[in-house]
Amino acid sequence: MALLIQRSLPFGINLIRTHVSGDYFTEAYFLAWLNVALNNPAMTFYGYTKALPHLVKYRKYIPPNFRFAASKGGTHDHLIAKHRLRFAEVVYSLEEAEIKGLPVDHDDTHVFEGRESFALLLHGNQPPGTAASKAWVSLIRQGIGGYSKTDSQRHALIPVRPFTMRLTLKGGEMYLPFKAAKTTFKKVYA
Repeated sequence: MALLIQRSLPFGINLIRTHVSGDYFTEAYFLAWLNVALNNPAMTFYGYTKALPHLVKYRKYIPPNFRFAASKGGTHDHLIAKHRLRFAEVVYSLEEAEIKGLPVDHDDTHVFEGRESFALLLHGNQPPGTAASKAWVSLIRQGIGGYSKTDSQRHALIPVRPFTMRLTLKGGEMYLPFKAAKTTFKKVYA
């Protein structure tokens, strides 16, 4: 997975959002992204996640060029306060964000540059007739809802950046490379 992600990285881009939609669906997939970030220290990776158990478990291995915001609204929200995780919370209006004391991020700069928690305005299609749907329509009418759709150009060439697996799972246990050998790993987490 890590090598496939590595080969998919665009050339000439130094800021990568890991997902526009979706999340780190397995522990191995989360580690694949960590390996990619570790192999590309000049690039900044960022994302939102509800996969908080992975974020907490591997927190000390997350490199400074990988910036996360815990996405509030999931089944593991209790980990946000317990581990003092920076979070993003979806709000229905600018007024709601102000009441909660959260600055609103309109363009992802809070997630990849900031250090504090922040709000995101409600986005995407909402079920008809719900409070969320009404809030979405209100945001659109105010001209402050939605995301801009820009196409990023991707190079068709496979990157020639060197790649080394730095973290791996074997039987549900995490291993780090030992003595710089590519095939020998040392157990560090069970």
